[in-house]
Amino acid sequence: MKKNESFISLDCGLPSNTTYTDNSTRILYTSDYDYISLAESKLSTISSNLITPSLPRQYRTIRSFPNETRNCYTFKAVEGQRYLIRAGFMYGNYDGLNSAQPNNPLQFDLYVDVNYWMTLDFIDESSIYQPEVLTVALANFLSLCLVNTGSGTPFISLLELRTLNSSMYEFANATHSLSLQFRRSLGPKTGQIIRYPYDPYDLSWPTLSGSPIWTQLSTNLSINTSAFFGAPSAVLQNAATPVNSTALGIMFEEDDSSTKVFFVFYFAELVKLSTNQLREFNIYFNGKKVYGPYSPSYLSSDAIYTTDFITGIHNYSFLLNATENSTLPPLLNAIEVYRGMFLTEPLTDKNEAEAMMSIKEQYQLKKNWMGDPCNPAKYSWQGVKCDYDANNSTIVAVDLTGNNFSGPIPQGLLEKAKEGSLDLRYDCQYDNSCSAHGNSKKKLSTPLIIVIIVVGAILKTLLVFIICKLCWKSRGNHYVISRKLYP
Repeated sequence: MKKNESFISLDCGLPSNTTYTDNSTRILYTSDYDYISLAESKLSTISSNLITPSLPRQYRTIRSFPNETRNCYTFKAVEGQRYLIRAGFMYGNYDGLNSAQPNNPLQFDLYVDVNYWMTLDFIDESSIYQPEVLTVALANFLSLCLVNTGSGTPFISLLELRTLNSSMYEFANATHSLSLQFRRSLGPKTGQIIRYPYDPYDLSWPTLSGSPIWTQLSTNLSINTSAFFGAPSAVLQNAATPVNSTALGIMFEEDDSSTKVFFVFYFAELVKLSTNQLREFNIYFNGKKVYGPYSPSYLSSDAIYTTDFITGIHNYSFLLNATENSTLPPLLNAIEVYRGMFLTEPLTDKNEAEAMMSIKEQYQLKKNWMGDPCNPAKYSWQGVKCDYDANNSTIVAVDLTGNNFSGPIPQGLLEKAKEGSLDLRYDCQYDNSCSAHGNSKKKLSTPLIIVIIVVGAILKTLLVFIICKLCWKSRGNHYVISRKLYP
């Protein structure tokens, strides 16, 4: 594994030692060669009839995993640091099997660390899925895992890791991550995507515009941005405001009422108002006033958000309604909706997990050792036996036989084996010291930390902004001013 970087951008399926610079973002993409167990994967190119000049290069090749049940990308990370993980998927009929059909979708699961993120459903060959999650590293490693559930071979097109500022998105923490449902900049050109270098953290902001009953406000002047959320100046330089109306409505529909939803609305005044002008409005949620009266600041943004997850309902309706004193209608610059991904599964003991990862790297083991060694229990590492409790998992036995080691067993591990705190089994013919200790016991106490954070679930999101309504549907997923909608 490579050392941690603020940007890691992998074009999955590229041959080793291959790099290129993306024409749009100028971001350097590399092969995923160093981040995955190559023995268990396969490189492929999508169907040639789908390769067009407009198709991003990252979606022309894929890496698939036809053998093992769980396959994980693991990154070095800083414990406690907040990251954005973005994965990309396009089936492209790479296998020639036409496996993605509406009546028989290709499916597999994504995990962040040891926790389930989402199930991806592919019903055609050309759709692109690009899920994101904001998550905190719980140890010194992060992992995104693809899990075969028996409904098709997992694959991946691209994978990106971005380090966020420590003050951003503090609602993503050690107990729950934020899985993106959608993120939109309101104007001025539908189809445009604002990301790096205009967003220094490379969040992706697709734009929405074009409704006949709302119009855009724009400025070329820089906007002072919120330190707590991610919308950059380039996003906030545009806003939507209703035409011939004093209200702007936003509606969301959720099939699963147990979904926990988190909202962020961005506001910045783009017009230098005269002394007799006032833009002031109240914010209503499902008919109840929850914030206001509020006036956006000129060229300075606020992020108004719900202070906790909202759950237990199917329909979410927000109304920005001008006050009686207001001479101008409300505006809205951008919006984000997340679902809560709750981190309920315990990790393997940090020191033991990192010790196991160290063994894997030192001896280049061919076993499919990826992700957390013990968890989830049904995907634990081959040859590793664990003891489970509610808060932690510990390793009690390791079988390293049959791996054809070409170097000595680390002395520290041999000493722990003599202590009898771990059952360690290994081949002895490659090291004259091991003959005396084969099948001995030892404790993995090397001060190493492994964090496995599973990334990548496909967000099934349908977003339409029509007649001042933003309608959203998702299947079984969860979702916040620097000011707050709720006390």
